[in-house]
Amino acid sequence: MIRYSCDMCGKDLTKVQEGRFVLKMESCAVIPTEELTDEDMDADHLEEIGELLSRGEELPEPIPSARSFSFDLCHFCHAKFLANPLNVQLPKFDFSEN
Repeated sequence: MIRYSCDMCGKDLTKVQEGRFVLKMESCAVIPTEELTDEDMDADHLEEIGELLSRGEELPEPIPSARSFSFDLCHFCHAKFLANPLNVQLPKFDFSEN
């Protein structure tokens, strides 16, 4: 039997009547793009790549372009997540009662 638990509070969701919520998120890198010019289209990119490889320099480790996440949430934690998805601490103001 598969057992599910809330990834935020740890509550057992296997026999919960409200069910569970599955939260799926994806993070991916976005590279700023510039407008392509005619020079970009005419350039021989294979030759540039060949020059880079022939230099023998180590290329930097690429940053992972995308990651996917999946979380199981109970009804309470799902509502809590929807109210503040980034868990940002909002400033609290202490107003006088006048």
